[in-house]
Amino acid sequence: MEAIRRHREVIVAMLVLGACGDDGARPADDTSGPEAEVTILPDFTVAIEASTLSGNTPITIDFAAKAEGVELERLQLRWIVDDVLAGEEATLSFPFYRAGASTVILQADLRNELGDVKTADAVVTVNLLGCADLRFDQVSLRLPTDVPPGAELALQSGRLRNEGDRIDGSFEVALALSVDDRYDAGLDRLVEGFVVDGMASGLTSDSSRDLAGERFTLPADVVPGPYYVFVVADPGGVVNECQETNNHRATTNSILVDPAAGRLPDLALENLAIPEGLVVSQGDNLSYSFRLRNGGEAEARQFRYAFWVSSDPTLDRDEDLPIVLASEENARVQSMPAGFELGFFKTWTVPADLADGPYWIIGEVDATGVIAESDEDNNVGVTAFPFTMRYEEPQCYDLALTDVQVTPLSTYWGGSVLLTATVDNPGILPTPEDWTLRIYLSLTQTLSPDNAILVGTYPLEAIPARGSKTYEILVPIASDLP
Repeated sequence: MEAIRRHREVIVAMLVLGACGDDGARPADDTSGPEAEVTILPDFTVAIEASTLSGNTPITIDFAAKAEGVELERLQLRWIVDDVLAGEEATLSFPFYRAGASTVILQADLRNELGDVKTADAVVTVNLLGCADLRFDQVSLRLPTDVPPGAELALQSGRLRNEGDRIDGSFEVALALSVDDRYDAGLDRLVEGFVVDGMASGLTSDSSRDLAGERFTLPADVVPGPYYVFVVADPGGVVNECQETNNHRATTNSILVDPAAGRLPDLALENLAIPEGLVVSQGDNLSYSFRLRNGGEAEARQFRYAFWVSSDPTLDRDEDLPIVLASEENARVQSMPAGFELGFFKTWTVPADLADGPYWIIGEVDATGVIAESDEDNNVGVTAFPFTMRYEEPQCYDLALTDVQVTPLSTYWGGSVLLTATVDNPGILPTPEDWTLRIYLSLTQTLSPDNAILVGTYPLEAIPARGSKTYEILVPIASDLP
């Protein structure tokens, strides 16, 4: 350490002059003065702080220099991006326009009074993707769209697509409420939505996300009134895109924010009844009754009901036999005010193919789910006990023409064709002897007195119970046939 202490050295020069007998000596004046102080250069390091080192182009990244072991202000700095000098300040904002890797170097020099130099540097690599391109397919809102402030909105359908390069970071999808049919990011009310954790590249293959069922909660302080609704991708602008003007799309339906919409109807299907101990067979008309009631605070409009026959008292829409479809015209109710109830009486014809056993009738009001209700759990009703299906064998014969063949398919007036007919008798009794088969010729595929011509009546031999017979009949073609 002795070598680095500050010191000074004084040299005194003594001049001996002989003059006028003066043989003495005196010291000369000291004119050398002290030497300048020299700063010893310390060891130091530098580092780079970056706002990001990845993303989609075009992107501007902010860099900042940091130093340890010396004050940053004492350093001479140089920023070099891909071998090109980009700046000499402590910070750098640099735009990147191409995809790929770029090298950012920070070089720092520290000098003293004698021109001695110490250097340090730092390096980071920026890895960038090409531009993304977010857009929407057609988007619609789930009913109802008359809602109170603070209500939840859900999407019925729609897709978000990325038709650009891959997106590694997350971004938001939100709704915007607009008083007109034009989206204005500065004026429209933004409704928070959900976060998408990146998307695959859509440059060479489909990159999309189904939006059906996604939910958004309206602010409690939203001003009542009608609104156009836009779905907006990346409203915060964190994703860099080839096009920034196609990130929003209007939903196919608008909304009405109305505090009164918070008062909901409550539909219930009640008193679904059949006679206790009822036994039916194929072809019987089964009668049942039920009541629809609106126990809510608001009117219910344009809803439908449906009914099924089930082998157990639990509704299974995929397995149970529908006996009233919600799509039928007589399954619609135009309006039911709050506190109102309606009674119904229905009849169903038991089909021949219903297997023997016990069955319950199950009904559902608002079967298509268009009514928002205060209670959605009381829409289904079931009979208190089942009816019994018991198949009865028909006490008769039953003729069924199951196959008809004609050869040849072309002939002439005065000629004939061969008719081969197969007739089944699924009944439990044989047919009478000489039962009659009538044969017609028609210019159309329907049997009508206007176009059918009777060409023969043929008595045929009996068919046994649950039997089948095939008959061959030569049918003449009259010369006066049109």
